[in-house]
Amino acid sequence: MSMKLTDRIRKRQVKIGVIGLGHVGLPIAAIFADAGFSVIGSDINKNLITTISSLRLVTQEMELDNLIRRVVRTGRLRVVADNVSASMQADVVLICVQTPLTNRRKPNLRFLEKASRDVAKGLTAGKLVVIVSTVPPGATKNLVARILEQESGLKCDSDFGLAYCPERILPGNTLQEFKSNARVVGGVSLQSTQSTVELFKSVVKGKIWVTDIANAELAKLAENTFRYVNIAFANELALLCEKVGADIVKVVNLANTHPRVNIHKPGPGIGGPCLTKDPQLLLHSVGHSIFKSKIISYCEELNDSMPEHTRALGCGGALLGT
Repeated sequence: MSMKLTDRIRKRQVKIGVIGLGHVGLPIAAIFADAGFSVIGSDINKNLITTISSLRLVTQEMELDNLIRRVVRTGRLRVVADNVSASMQADVVLICVQTPLTNRRKPNLRFLEKASRDVAKGLTAGKLVVIVSTVPPGATKNLVARILEQESGLKCDSDFGLAYCPERILPGNTLQEFKSNARVVGGVSLQSTQSTVELFKSVVKGKIWVTDIANAELAKLAENTFRYVNIAFANELALLCEKVGADIVKVVNLANTHPRVNIHKPGPGIGGPCLTKDPQLLLHSVGHSIFKSKIISYCEELNDSMPEHTRALGCGGALLGT
């Protein structure tokens, strides 16, 4: 890679490819298109591509719907059902595919692997690949970089750039969160990092923190794992309140009046695509034989027990307060 790519990013002269047009990828594609970039988005779901192209997509957010329709209508954003073609046409490729868990709560990285292989087929010297998907520690270098090099015949860093910049958005407030929240960027080299920072500076108002890939991967997983552990504490506190006859809602609200305390709310279960997944991704890289979790594993056991406990209480009982 050379400084030329960074200069072209600054001047909005690069084409951006976005692989994966789900609740993360599609807003990102629309935001970059609205900022003046030419964007080509791709997804293996052909029905989704048809819906977007025909301007019939409906999300949770009217503002986001209007933005997507505007950039598609003006031609700033084109969508295709061909990851390889999108990669070939792009100077910068953002991989935004899902990384769910298997039925055994192990990371399912087949979407990331396929996206990486598709991107590799369209990869040429001088391009930049940025992983936005949430991944287990080590996946960017040990999985993505390896696939990109093997499939393309190019060398990471000397021929193409690679960086990790995880998403930080909340569905329902996507545009505001994407633009305002701080971001973390880690690249395989200084040049990869600088180019990625320049790219996100064009659309992000929040501070961009620079680190290496390993720290960026772990920081992303630590964010949701902290929330997961906090909820487990709130659930255990709720169980304690049941025994002593206290109101958990009042206890949490009173405790949170302290300026350095922020206890989450207890509940019958944990929803959303990230909170139950990210703790598993965090632990996956080390393996049970190398590192035995005491806190996270216990929190998983406690949080998993709450739906049955709540059912036993009827409509929630002391768990939700009185």
